[in-house]
Amino acid sequence: EFQAVVHNATPSSIAGSPGLSLPAGFTRDGRPVSIALDGPEQKDERLLSIAMAYENSRPSFPAPASGR
Repeated sequence: EFQAVVHNATPSSIAGSPGLSLPAGFTRDGRPVSIALDGPEQKDERLLSIAMAYENSRPSFPAPASGR
């Protein structure tokens, strides 16, 4: 069970470093794409500030079509 968790985790997650993912758009066939950001240990607020700046710098994404 532990091996399955480690297999699906990034090294920074295992080390306890902060990380997050942000929506980045859609592929041509409508699938969502995201950006993953990892930050240094104990710098959660800095990582959140970077994420907020990214989200505030771009227009909102359209809502996905229902049924997806």
